[in-house]
Amino acid sequence: MTSKEQIVKEVRAAFENEPRINLHHYPVQFEFNDGIVTLTGEMSTLAAKKLAVGLAAAVPGVSSVKDLLRVKPAEAMEDGALCDLVFDALLQESAFNDFTLRAHIDGSEKASRGVPRTPSGNIELVVHGGVVTLRGEVESYAHKALAEALAWWRRGTRDVANRLDVAHPMEDPDGEMTDALRMLLEKDKLLDAAQIRAVCRDFTAILDGVVSKEGAKELAESDAWYLLGVAEVVNRLQVLE
Repeated sequence: MTSKEQIVKEVRAAFENEPRINLHHYPVQFEFNDGIVTLTGEMSTLAAKKLAVGLAAAVPGVSSVKDLLRVKPAEAMEDGALCDLVFDALLQESAFNDFTLRAHIDGSEKASRGVPRTPSGNIELVVHGGVVTLRGEVESYAHKALAEALAWWRRGTRDVANRLDVAHPMEDPDGEMTDALRMLLEKDKLLDAAQIRAVCRDFTAILDGVVSKEGAKELAESDAWYLLGVAEVVNRLQVLE
């Protein structure tokens, strides 16, 4: 067995040992060249996708991971319809009231929104094959994380390529990620986050507290995985009977 074959074998074994990655129902194609592992396929959840990338990167001999994994969408949707949904979500979010917004499909502008004063940021979104690409500049990590979560929350999204530049880089990753996580939980209209205690430490989101039903526990965990930069979620939420 060549070293290339050995590394692919080790990556596959790591996936098979992670119960949240189901290779039987969601097969992944592996390639390894010049230290780079390329992953191609469709995953059941964003959690599975993030875990897969992290596990592949941790295998000795792997220098980087080319992530071509997509997430199975909740609803199959044409790019134009998905573009409208993401643009409307950004448009309605008060945090982006002073941002210029533009949406493109197939190289043509589909929608835009200017502001009557000097903009504090700009976001351009492009949708192709269910993948939402975000470009432009925002003020902070929280703005960048919020824009990505809004894109992921649309039912037809298969992946988000977040290429937004940040005017003010993070100085306190744990603190800023904790604030952003709490913001996402509060903004999810389907979730009552009043009794959820959420913190981020070393790119791990930790959820404590209580929720009213099992579905809320799962929803809170899903929201935590949508947070930009999160590599693991520890869900300690208790369900009130």
